[in-house]
Amino acid sequence: MAIAVLNGGRRLSIGIKVFTVALVILVLMCAATVLTIFMASNVNEELQLLSHDYLQSYASLARANIKSLERASDIRRLYINIRDHVDDTSDEDLEKLAEQDAADGAHELAMARQFIQHTLQDGSGIADPVTLSRIDTLLDVADQDRATLVAAQSNLIKSLTSGANAQNQYWLLRRLDIERKAYEARLDSTRTEVYHAVAAAAAAAQRLERRVVIAVMGITAFAGALGLLVAAGFVRSLTRPVHRLLAGTRAVQEGQLDTHVHVTSRDEIGTLTGAFNGMVAELKIKEQIKDTFGKYIDPRIVSGLLERPDLTAAGGERRVMTVSFCDMKGFTTLSESLTPPNLVNVINHYLTLMSEPVRLHEGIIDKYIGDAIMAYWGPPFAHQEAQGRLACLAAIDQVSRLDALNAALPELIGVKQGLPSINIRVGIATGDLVVGNIGSDVTRSYTVIGDTVNLASRLENANKQYGTRLLVSEETARLAGDAVEFREIDSIIVMGKTEPGRVFEILGRQGDLDPATRELRDRFAEGLAAYRARLWEDAHDAFVACREIRPDDQPSQIFIDRIASLRAHEPEEMWNGVWALTEK
Repeated sequence: MAIAVLNGGRRLSIGIKVFTVALVILVLMCAATVLTIFMASNVNEELQLLSHDYLQSYASLARANIKSLERASDIRRLYINIRDHVDDTSDEDLEKLAEQDAADGAHELAMARQFIQHTLQDGSGIADPVTLSRIDTLLDVADQDRATLVAAQSNLIKSLTSGANAQNQYWLLRRLDIERKAYEARLDSTRTEVYHAVAAAAAAAQRLERRVVIAVMGITAFAGALGLLVAAGFVRSLTRPVHRLLAGTRAVQEGQLDTHVHVTSRDEIGTLTGAFNGMVAELKIKEQIKDTFGKYIDPRIVSGLLERPDLTAAGGERRVMTVSFCDMKGFTTLSESLTPPNLVNVINHYLTLMSEPVRLHEGIIDKYIGDAIMAYWGPPFAHQEAQGRLACLAAIDQVSRLDALNAALPELIGVKQGLPSINIRVGIATGDLVVGNIGSDVTRSYTVIGDTVNLASRLENANKQYGTRLLVSEETARLAGDAVEFREIDSIIVMGKTEPGRVFEILGRQGDLDPATRELRDRFAEGLAAYRARLWEDAHDAFVACREIRPDDQPSQIFIDRIASLRAHEPEEMWNGVWALTEK
């Protein structure tokens, strides 16, 4: 799938996104707080109105009523003083008290009406305009009644101070009491209306308070939900690309190198996704290089060149390595009898079968030389102590695949009769080698060079002289240990070397030898020991016994012929049983 890249726009980091989300949530909560404070202040104003105007009006009416009673008491005392000539309080003082009470009552009534009108004009949310208008009207009527009461009071006082007859004063007093009762009744009814208005306003304030509480809860819930939605949107925008990136990582881990993850953000995750896609592209290129060059160079060398160049340094280094040469026996005869296409089919199939055991046993295919396979074992591709064992086991497996190769020949060639039998010869040697990138400035090969390579090649060729298939050097046999069964073949000097070395034939895996082969190995070892001790007769008998055990055992026949020659021409005193090979 294609990569979707966001072009243009300002890059927003995850930190900025987190800060933005936190800021949005903070703004929402601040807005909820402001609304809450605003609504609470409204409730507070209504409660202030209730406690100030309504209750003050009610209190003013109550005080006006009290002043009316006090005024009535003062006038009655004035009446008694004048009638009964009581001198406890002067007439002038009682008259002043009555007038003061009248003035105070008027003031209280005016204050009550002022509070009611203020509430009516203010337009409170808990006030009932109809009720307030009715109370205002009642107060207006009460004020008129108060004026009538004041006039009656003045008439009575004038009558008392002017010395009018008692009968007239009595009737004026009665008239004053009637007016006062009417005024007080008006005040009571007005006060009752105010009380009902206060009760209604209190109930309205309570309802408003409940609405405010519900509204605050709703606003808080809305702000919280909106904040959660914003946070959820941010988390989703953050986790979705992470999940896609994780899915892409799992796909790459499973080997799906065509995986590309969409880049949907400009933050650090988008940058990481782009880097991931670049990494996968590089992995794909490397894998293509491995697949392509792995057909020409061992894949582990390709991996080393791409991933760990320190293992394949151009300078090279000296290591103990094991080298194997595997060659097809009778290749020239086979090539002359086949057409080029058939020959290529046979060679390719042969090299495939013979190369697989090398790779399965941690070996490196160095090169194909016609029908020959050169391979090596050693660090860093195989453990130092295991290289000899692995090389020998690979050679045993190569021999075991010959039956399958010969069975496939008719199909590969298209001829069912008269086909030659394909066999192999393998030479393996272990020793010091130079390992590294060797070649020109233009073309190089990671390979091994040294006498050990030549020795392995000579041992492969020595199989022709000894009639064997698998010959190894003494060091290789030592490293193989008990994992492989050997028989010592000879002590030889190959061409190009001056030091002799013992060579061994691989007989099979440990425990796989049949009784005849074990007996052949033991009898051959006896004959070889007698041969080196110049006990020609004992050596001859031992090798003859080997031929009786296995009539086609070519090494035994070679020693029988060699002993006959040595009997005819006795070797020098310094002779040590070492045989010099004259062929490469």
